[in-house]
Amino acid sequence: MPSSQPENISTIVKWIDEVDPRSMLDVGVGFGKFGVLAREYTDIRHGRYEQKEWQVVIDGIEVFSRYCNPVWQVYNRVYCQDAIELLPHLKNYELILLGDVIEHFSRLEGRAVLDACKRLATKAIIVSTPLGPYPQGALFGNTHERHQSEWKVADFPGWELRFDGRCLSCLFRKKAP
Repeated sequence: MPSSQPENISTIVKWIDEVDPRSMLDVGVGFGKFGVLAREYTDIRHGRYEQKEWQVVIDGIEVFSRYCNPVWQVYNRVYCQDAIELLPHLKNYELILLGDVIEHFSRLEGRAVLDACKRLATKAIIVSTPLGPYPQGALFGNTHERHQSEWKVADFPGWELRFDGRCLSCLFRKKAP
């Protein structure tokens, strides 16, 4: 769904603030909530309110173009493509966010997405996913909304973990070279 559980929002925003990225990729934009929050805590909070003053690149990927709405204007660019096909062709980003998206892939595809993100992210990756089974069908005519996999703590060894209600939030920080 182009929305998600509210319990994980503060964890994700806290981690975005800690990472303090100069570039970010939001995989699975949906409505665009995390783009708005990322823009607020990267540019707006630093006094860069007007779009012409923004210094942080915030791009997104959304497979379902019908989710496009005025909120997306906070992004520099939104790719309306399948993340699996697009990720190998993108440049590096300091931070990559997968907010309630990994469960929409099969386990094999999800691993491929995580591997691609590990190659592209220069500082950190944030993943948030439902904790436990959370069946979801095709909503809003979007067949990509179906949950195809379940992710557990054991799937994120070495990641910083938070449990926010029914959400598992995970932060992977890349080690400095």
